[in-house]
Amino acid sequence: MTMSRRQHSGEFKAKVVLEALRGERTINELAAEYGVHPMQITHWKRVALEELPKLLSSRRGTKPKDEEALKAALYQQIGQLKVELDWLKKNYRCKTHS
Repeated sequence: MTMSRRQHSGEFKAKVVLEALRGERTINELAAEYGVHPMQITHWKRVALEELPKLLSSRRGTKPKDEEALKAALYQQIGQLKVELDWLKKNYRCKTHS
């Protein structure tokens, strides 16, 4: 008999991880109650602890602004280079026809 892979919602994972972080019960007890392997809970817990600083970072809101500023500067530079290229092409044609 083949077992299909179960997909757990983010809410379910968060609930299990929060209980694991509280430390009131062991990972094995939580695994038995929620029907998941203890290593799965350990993995979810490790991922949550690694990502938590990123979620709480105060710089989170500045990243899109930085990207937009970079895009604007690059588009401006592309436009300037295109104008210069057109000017060079025009002057090169004028000199070769003279």
